[in-house]
Amino acid sequence: MGLAVVAEPFITLLLTEKWLPCVPYMQIICIGHASYSISSANLTAIKAIGRSDIYMKLETIRRIVMLAILLISVFCFNSIIAIVIGFAISSWIDVAIIMVPVKKLLGYGFIELVKDVWKVLLAVLIMSVAVYFIGLIKLPTIAVLCLQIIFGVIVYVLACFIIKEKSFFELLAFIKNKGKKNV
Repeated sequence: MGLAVVAEPFITLLLTEKWLPCVPYMQIICIGHASYSISSANLTAIKAIGRSDIYMKLETIRRIVMLAILLISVFCFNSIIAIVIGFAISSWIDVAIIMVPVKKLLGYGFIELVKDVWKVLLAVLIMSVAVYFIGLIKLPTIAVLCLQIIFGVIVYVLACFIIKEKSFFELLAFIKNKGKKNV
């Protein structure tokens, strides 16, 4: 979400202003790819318990759904933005498709997922809003982008600390223990 929020100065700096029309595409793709870690973790869990048969069925179903959405996007809407939106939609449908066998096999469903990630989502939302408002400051593009990145990291870390996000503290403990082992 951070990349989606800083897309405009990022594109301007990296590719110049003539590429600014691609900003909405990049933002939508970021929203679609936000589902990747959820899908990947659940698919890895399915493979880890030795259910490659289910993994293969899921891959087939996911590809059919993705192809159907792509065809609908191309032939019914006939626009690049529709294709990109279709990608984002199919990415999140992937999560729903994968969660069905994960719930049956591991007892880990959508409600458990929401319970596990709601604090991270809240921290991301807080960070995104803060970074968006930093983008409204009238400064040179590189200064705005640097401020957005620095401020985004600080706000995200503070938000995780304040809301006591478990994975944040686990990461801190891991870093702390890793430092001790290297001494």
